[in-house]
Amino acid sequence: MKHLARRIIKAIEEENGEIPAELIGEVPNYKLIEDHNEAKQIMKTYVENLISKAENHVDLSNLPSSQKAVNEAKEILQDPKFIAQKGIRSLVDKDARVGYKSQTDSFYGYKVEFAMIPETRIITAVTVDSGAYVDGSKFDELYQRSKACGLTLQEVYGDKAYFRKPILDTLQTDSVEAIIPVNNCVYKIDESRFTYNKDSDQWFCEMGNSTCKKVYQKYKNRSNIL
Repeated sequence: MKHLARRIIKAIEEENGEIPAELIGEVPNYKLIEDHNEAKQIMKTYVENLISKAENHVDLSNLPSSQKAVNEAKEILQDPKFIAQKGIRSLVDKDARVGYKSQTDSFYGYKVEFAMIPETRIITAVTVDSGAYVDGSKFDELYQRSKACGLTLQEVYGDKAYFRKPILDTLQTDSVEAIIPVNNCVYKIDESRFTYNKDSDQWFCEMGNSTCKKVYQKYKNRSNIL
């Protein structure tokens, strides 16, 4: 957020020739605030106030770069996942996202998904997405590109992330055998709102929140999964 503010001020100074007095102010020293959530909220308020002042005291219609910096900052701040640090975290690399290798091992960057002939290990198609990408989401693209290589596909192997109705339907239509472990939840969950990460064995909602743990309790007359 500090860099968002700097970009707005720098753009206005370069295009306007000077920084209006109303925009000059001390940047909060968030590093002295022990509560991380409080520090983020204070910085968010600071940037929002700077945006408001820029729009009220500068004619942004004649300053395209300044307008772009303001619009970009507003868009980022309005993302509900931003403050939770689950959305954009770098102005240099805006497409990178947080992904999970396990429940305790996360990374910030990208994921590569590829289709491969298992016997020869020849890769037939590749996609690259943010770290938050859910395996199997671009199966159809990988599948069609692999077919375009001239391959005659008889079997498709994949882990349980690929046990999805659209994928199974595609393979059934083409009379291709799906050798994929069954994932019972796939028909019970709205995949537009919830996604499953097979590596960390977690479910994520559309806001980026995740399941914390699974507990299996067996009682005398019934069994519950919490």
